[in-house]
Amino acid sequence: AMNSGEGVFGFVGLFVASGFLELAWRESDDREPGNFGDPLGFNQYNADMRLKEISNGRMAMISMLAIFVAEVASGKDAMEQLGL
Repeated sequence: AMNSGEGVFGFVGLFVASGFLELAWRESDDREPGNFGDPLGFNQYNADMRLKEISNGRMAMISMLAIFVAEVASGKDAMEQLGL
C-alpha cells in the first residue's frame, strides 16, 4: 500500500493527525499518568468510568492472548476458526 500515491497520502495524513493529537493532549506533572481529564466535556471522568476503562483494557488483552493461543494450537487464524 505504501508503493502507491494513495497509500503515501494516507500515511502522511495519519502521521499528521497523530502528531496533532500528541501535542493537543499532553500529560502534566500535577496529574497521574494517563489522566487526560475530560477533554470533550462529557463529565464522565470519575472513579467508576476509570474502573470500567481499566477492566475493558484488561479484558481486551486477555481476549487477544486467547486468540493467539488458539491460533498456535489449531493452526488457523481467528476468522478461520469462526468458519468465515
